[in-house]
Amino acid sequence: MRSVVMRAGAERSGGVPGRATSGRATSGRALLAALRIGALGAVLALTWPATLPTGNASVSAAWAEDGGQVKTKKKEEEPKRTVDADQVYFGQATAKWKTPAELDLSTVYGEIEEFKTIRKDGLKPSDARYAILMTKVSRKFQKALKKAAKAGSYDLVAALGAVKGVENVPDISQSVIDQL
Repeated sequence: MRSVVMRAGAERSGGVPGRATSGRATSGRALLAALRIGALGAVLALTWPATLPTGNASVSAAWAEDGGQVKTKKKEEEPKRTVDADQVYFGQATAKWKTPAELDLSTVYGEIEEFKTIRKDGLKPSDARYAILMTKVSRKFQKALKKAAKAGSYDLVAALGAVKGVENVPDISQSVIDQL
């Protein structure tokens, strides 16, 4: 068994000079444990009064009925209007849009002659001709989309299902096709 003989400074730990001690009373672990217990006590002391019922009779009755939990009525909120920014074709996802619309991109692309050529010829993204034709497809699509959005007074056009929190979002795929 190992013992430590305290020398100078033994008064700090409450020991007696020359007497054997293990030094555990002042270990870091004991100090941390004491701090944790003190912090827990402080948290309980600060939060406990907030969980008790007030002197109001109706609140106390509600407290007793619900087993100590008072129910508060939440205001019925409108669903949050959001849009997936990666699926926006016209307008800005971060702006405060008011009149959104949706479209099916594959349906619109399927009606563009250059895209039909890409499919018919079996071109791949690594082909030079594919890149040239897709540039034309993209330009035609953007031009028709802007015309259709402005004609319908839409400030946001996104993919089908990308707009959330809005009921009855119109599908303007046919309007875009008509503008091609």
